Amino acid sequence: MSSIGASLADAYVLQKRYKEKMKRKEQEQEQGEKKSNTKEKKSNFISSVLERTKKVHPSSGAPSS
Repeated sequence: MSSIGASLADAYVLQKRYKEKMKRKEQEQEQGEKKSNTKEKKSNFISSVLERTKKVHPSSGAPSS
């Protein structure tokens, strides 16, 4: 009888560790997504600023005819 109880205790502990491991992985993924989203926002902001500075304006001194 004691071996059955020990087996159940081992199974319970393994199940609990697995659940905790999966929770940690989910949290790490969420944090990774948040970090990647902020990096994307920064890169989008930088690219938009660079696009605005690269505009070419025609000179007003050239004759139109």
